[in-house]
Amino acid sequence: MRRRGAATLLMVSMAASLLAGCGAKESSQPTTAAVQDTKAAESKTAEKEETEKAAEATVFPKGTVTFYMNGNPQYRQQYFETWLDNHRDIAPEVSVEFVQVESNADAREKITMTSLAGAVEDLPDAVFLDRLNLMDLVQAGLLVDETDFLEPFVEKMVDGAVTDGMVSGRMYGLPDSVRPQLLMYNKEIFDKYGVDPEQMSTMDGYIEAGIQLKEKSSGEVY
Repeated sequence: MRRRGAATLLMVSMAASLLAGCGAKESSQPTTAAVQDTKAAESKTAEKEETEKAAEATVFPKGTVTFYMNGNPQYRQQYFETWLDNHRDIAPEVSVEFVQVESNADAREKITMTSLAGAVEDLPDAVFLDRLNLMDLVQAGLLVDETDFLEPFVEKMVDGAVTDGMVSGRMYGLPDSVRPQLLMYNKEIFDKYGVDPEQMSTMDGYIEAGIQLKEKSSGEVY
């Protein structure tokens, strides 16, 4: 299987923690080229449209996409396998394999050591990482810069979704999901001590609200 192109385009399609293609493997394209030479495009808009159409038309070659992931990769594998079963028209003979690692740092170390040993065929096609370990691998030159490949898809994503996978303005990974986070507070306590909850719209305001609550409650609330 021509791994880099197929793995990357599949992940775009699946919208799958930080997902990054390992850069030490041979670079190649899927059966139908998803990225065209920009010189042939009359405009950036036309280029994006052509790329997206090519991506939709791609039929991926037979093979296995290998991931490194910590935690409970069996659940992620079940999700991907279900997705593949529902998209056999574009991936008739594609399978996924998850290799469990102890942590994000362990994944980074395994990729680094495998690359240093020259065993590039043993590297995974993709890896789930946090931002710090992603940055380390980027600095070591071990992740593929997928900016040109991914740019046509960014406008379809939630605003800001791609920033965690970017280093120095270049894209090396995609989030597997965008999860909203909620902050809940006890309105009765805030009202009692006259602390404005609206200030918690920023991290500095959040800290300030805590300081005010502690001071006004004489340490009873903190």
